[in-house]
Amino acid sequence: MNPKQASAYYNRALIKESQSDMGGAAGDYMKTISLDERNEDAYIGLGVIMAKSGNFNDAMVNFDKALTLNPKNAAVFANRALAKNYMHDFNEAIVDCNKAISLTDTLAIAYSNRGFAKNQLKDYNGAIIDLKKAISINAKDPIAFLNIGNSTASLGNYAAAIQYYNEAIKLNPKYGDAYNNRGIAKYFSVNKKGACADLNNAAALGFSAAKQNLSKYCK
Repeated sequence: MNPKQASAYYNRALIKESQSDMGGAAGDYMKTISLDERNEDAYIGLGVIMAKSGNFNDAMVNFDKALTLNPKNAAVFANRALAKNYMHDFNEAIVDCNKAISLTDTLAIAYSNRGFAKNQLKDYNGAIIDLKKAISINAKDPIAFLNIGNSTASLGNYAAAIQYYNEAIKLNPKYGDAYNNRGIAKYFSVNKKGACADLNNAAALGFSAAKQNLSKYCK
């Protein structure tokens, strides 16, 4: 009815992204931008998709464009931190998350991404604090539960880690990472049968490291 309605393309992009149609979502974000060059949210959405696909340079271009439009958009900093985590630039990811949190303390993704970065830097207790905050804001994010499970497992608290992985799997029953990591936690909890069942599930879901872990823990 109105092929030049930018908001319709943007909303369709959100739906496609939620359905894991990243190519379709990217196309709609780009169409949104072509119709409305000041739609900062479309730049953010496109930046996230670019980062997840490994196209980090274009991701940064889109995040920078969004910041040009609105230097105080906390969501840009929080999502740019995601890209920096993918790039293994964990200290700079924390800088971006700190900036996002200084602008607003209600963005779960800022705490989640900072928690992930702290995990990679072996600040497991700091990661747990951030990830608990992320979960308190958004209790339906399986990634936050996975990451806090990783933090607690790294501290040797496998029972707590298993409970966090359970929550991640409840939210996403096809979460191969969570089955894999829960399997390893079960192995170190002296539950080899449960460990191997989880690792087999992870392998069936296509989690690449699961096959290697099966050979390591389930001989």
